[in-house]
Amino acid sequence: MFLKKGKKKLYKSGKNWVAALLLSAAVLSFYSAGLNQQTASAATSSQTKAVSYDKITNKQTVNYSAYVNENNRNDGLYSAPALTDVASMTSTGSAKSLNGHLVTVSEIDTTKRASTGLSYQYAKITDNNKSYWVDLRALNDSAQITSTQTVNFQAYINGDTRNDGLYSAPALTTSSSLTPLAYSKSLNKKSVMVSEIDTTKRASTGLSYQYAKITYNGKTYWVDARAVFDSITSKQTNLNYYATISETNRNDGIYEEPALTSLASMASTGSVKTFDQDSVEVLEIDTTFRNSNDQKYQYAKVTNGTNTYWVDVRALNTSGFAKITSSKTEDYSAYINEANRKDSIYDNGPALTSPTTLTVSALAKTVNGDQVEVIALDTTTRSNGSQYTYLEVKDGSNTYWIDSRAVTAYNFDSITNQQTVNETATINEGSRSDGLYNAPALTSPSSLTSTGSAKDLDGQTVTILEIDTTKRASNDNTYQYAKINFYGNTYWVDVRALDNSTYSGAIMVNFEDEHGNQLASSIEYTGKIGSTYQPEPKAITGYSVDLAKTGSTNLTYSSTTQTITYIYEKSTATTTDLLSGQGQGTSNDSWTVGTDVQPGWYKITPIGLGTDDNIVLNVEGSDSSDLPLANDISGAWFGNNSSAGEISSYQAYLTAGQVIEMQDNNDAITDQGLHLEALLTRPATSLIDPESPIPSSFQDLGAGIYEVGVDIRPGDYQVADIVGQGYLYTDDGTVGLNLGTGHGDISTGTITLTTGEFLTSTVDGISLEPEN
Repeated sequence: MFLKKGKKKLYKSGKNWVAALLLSAAVLSFYSAGLNQQTASAATSSQTKAVSYDKITNKQTVNYSAYVNENNRNDGLYSAPALTDVASMTSTGSAKSLNGHLVTVSEIDTTKRASTGLSYQYAKITDNNKSYWVDLRALNDSAQITSTQTVNFQAYINGDTRNDGLYSAPALTTSSSLTPLAYSKSLNKKSVMVSEIDTTKRASTGLSYQYAKITYNGKTYWVDARAVFDSITSKQTNLNYYATISETNRNDGIYEEPALTSLASMASTGSVKTFDQDSVEVLEIDTTFRNSNDQKYQYAKVTNGTNTYWVDVRALNTSGFAKITSSKTEDYSAYINEANRKDSIYDNGPALTSPTTLTVSALAKTVNGDQVEVIALDTTTRSNGSQYTYLEVKDGSNTYWIDSRAVTAYNFDSITNQQTVNETATINEGSRSDGLYNAPALTSPSSLTSTGSAKDLDGQTVTILEIDTTKRASNDNTYQYAKINFYGNTYWVDVRALDNSTYSGAIMVNFEDEHGNQLASSIEYTGKIGSTYQPEPKAITGYSVDLAKTGSTNLTYSSTTQTITYIYEKSTATTTDLLSGQGQGTSNDSWTVGTDVQPGWYKITPIGLGTDDNIVLNVEGSDSSDLPLANDISGAWFGNNSSAGEISSYQAYLTAGQVIEMQDNNDAITDQGLHLEALLTRPATSLIDPESPIPSSFQDLGAGIYEVGVDIRPGDYQVADIVGQGYLYTDDGTVGLNLGTGHGDISTGTITLTTGEFLTSTVDGISLEPEN
């Protein structure tokens, strides 16, 4: 119990107990040394391991004045760099007692913290003949005013590209000017009166800075002088060309520097008219940014051999420059189209019209496809009489000039239907990322970009005021946008962001033959406005749907009823047996489609095939106009060895003019051949029939050609090789799988099928599993 109380008391004594303990240990070690050297050594070793002081890694002798600034700090004063010896384990006082004092800095030491390895810097300072060590961050550099100049001019504060402090005196020259009272951004573009310019010299570096005394609304501040002068944004030197001063219709001034960029250039030193028609050498072109109006100006440094001065570049006339013969303002949206061009862009005007447009600012390829706003058009005439048109465009935060031929006016989406409604709906952005617009998207310049995110309204109930249907200029697709009201705020949003099952559109689907005769009752489908209709033709006995003649079935449910009419062809295919030796040609093993076999869809299977027999089918002579539907068949092997790529059936479309050739490898067996079963109805199964449920899987798809949207529903599928090996591919190349168990083959894969594609399989059996 006594030991516990003692420990508690020692803990409460504060951090000074550490120094006391160390000092006691040191005295004990020294005393023990006279009695037993070995014991002293052991005690010393024990003390060294117990306490590790910070190491001084660098010392720097300096001599300058600085201010102690403890306004936002709470540093200690030490007898040495903190934690580097026993005495500096605790502070001897608080640096707040010296806050605002001007002290002399004589040494800066860098230390390495024993506990963390981090580096710190401590300064040795002297105040009123007393020396201390303090964290270097507690000191602010001091400055001395080396010159003062009384002035009187109006200026505009630059808070766009700068954010200087506003001080009670030139910064760091007094204890009250260590921290700013405010910042120059609060006076951005404000007109102020400048009454004094002071030059200061920093104590630590010797660098000079200038501060301007400004007055605004009766209040006086000091600010970095660069905040009251126009800024120079770019310089061009080594120009090496000549020009003629042309002041006939101008009245420019002469400046010692680019106008308004320094104290010396706040007023002109004379009139350029005194040098009118002089030939001068252009030494430099500077572009400046005017604080008062955010405009760019250019000034040229010129010399006539005797006088050197700065002048507005518009006072220069260079015979090689192109002339701007007409100018006008523009206001429309466009995009940069450099697909087949090699243009350049110019920051400072149309090409070749001024010294700074003799060279390009960048290649137009770097901005290809950018959406821009066209704000001006200039027509130029070059010295050879050729005329060119340049557009000034705003590209995000950048503005530049470019040949008009590289700019394509934006083709806005058209509004094809408008419907006034009064419905309520819930915003559902769970799996979406829609924008909020001030008009239906892409139908006007102001609706090219969103003004907000629909995710901000996710789950909120809104009132629908209007539904507009738009036609996309780029691809003719149809979209719908809803005008919604939410607590008095109006937005336009994609209707697919609205979760309201009662607000739906209708699509009427008709089924007709080539002559317009109705083959089956029409079906009306309903769906949420903005959702996509899933095209599904109906199976009609004796007919085959022709998607090519049907046209586009890619419709989106809208506020108006839309119509799709599927066109069907009457099937002419006739079930036929082709027996070996009973055909045409020299070997009596060929048949002509249209003469011996009727055109149409067939499922082909072998007849009289022995255990080790095989029959090879070749179909040649497809008309290019029938591709890819009636494609040639090269070497379809019918047999019982599926592992060798042999197949048991093949679905094909045969067209007039094709020649069927059959090769039988066993002449001893009679009545061998191929059975052609006519597929009189397509879709041939209920898998595509809109009146049947969507199956969970489509098993055992045999070899052959299949039309997506007729034989197979479009969508994403998991493919698996069930029987045999071979290839699975589409006519447009989006699918290409090598199925099997051989080297380089795969047994499964994922494919995406789109309406209108033709899927060909040379594998005897595969499964297609729809992906959810």
